[in-house]
Amino acid sequence: MIFVNGKKEKNYDNLEELINAFNYNKKNIAVLVNDKIVKKEDWKDFKINDNDRIEIVGFVGGG
Repeated sequence: MIFVNGKKEKNYDNLEELINAFNYNKKNIAVLVNDKIVKKEDWKDFKINDNDRIEIVGFVGGG
């Protein structure tokens, strides 16, 4: 089990799989795992472990 934005979720193999499952817009998010930013180019190879705490933060433009 992992935690995504504070909620318990099933585990996924890697960050890219998780992001695709939640239908996030990849261009407008940052991903932190256990309080460390993971670069977009590393999402596919970044393995998720039990009890990881993942925060997905979206950017919103305004004017």
